[in-house]
This record gives sequence, C-alpha cells and structure tokens, in this order.
Amino acid sequence: MAQLPHPRQDHLISSTKPLIHFDPARVIATCLKPADGDASGGLIVRFWEIAGEPGPLAVSLPGFRRAFETDLLERDLKELRIEQRTVAVDLRPRGLGALRLLP
Repeated sequence: MAQLPHPRQDHLISSTKPLIHFDPARVIATCLKPADGDASGGLIVRFWEIAGEPGPLAVSLPGFRRAFETDLLERDLKELRIEQRTVAVDLRPRGLGALRLLP
C-alpha cells in the first residue's frame, strides 16, 4: 500500500500518519498539491494507471470528508461517495485520473 504524506512541512515533521493509501502495483501518484483557484480549495492528487487494468481503484482517504473526480484542469466532474474512508476511482488501462479532496 503506497502512502502519501501530508504536503505541509509541519505535518511531515510532526505526523507519521499517511494522507492517502492506494495500490502501488496499480498506479503511480504523479501529483499532490493544493487545488488551484480560490473557490475550489482542498488538495489535488493525480494518478497514472500503470498495470494496464481497467476498473475501479480503491483509494483510502483518512481525514477527508469529500472527494471529487476532476479533469486535469481541476474542474469537478462528479462527487465520489466515501465509504469507510475509501473511494473508488474508475481508471482506464494506462489512463490518468485526478481527485480533489476536502477535509
């Protein structure tokens, strides 16, 4: 299970809890950054599917209450349902995906 630390330096120093969990054999996280624009807020995480497998990817999101699938320009496409701190992200084989996460 790959883990991404919180991008703020104080969290990297003071916390060992991961921000996001996912299957590293299936995807690579290519970006973790604050969302662009004043209105959107949250964090953006982008994925690249590397296993060549279609279908949903389970992403564990402890500490986030809302998640949106976005396009690569960070426009919300749809809100994803978080169940037991996890969302399912549909990915195409070797495709890209992006989420906007809100605490």
